Amino acid sequence: MLLPTIKGEIDLFSHFDVCQSCTNLIFGFRRKFPNIKLNVYTNSMR
Repeated sequence: MLLPTIKGEIDLFSHFDVCQSCTNLIFGFRRKFPNIKLNVYTNSMR
């Protein structure tokens, strides 16, 4: 079981733009793990 106090940072890189389905998953992850900073980068951000 994951502890509610879990903390950290994740850098996620995608060669493609993030689709709506992936965006929904990212927001769901952020809601479930508010103490983990999830950074998402794509090729179009370069």
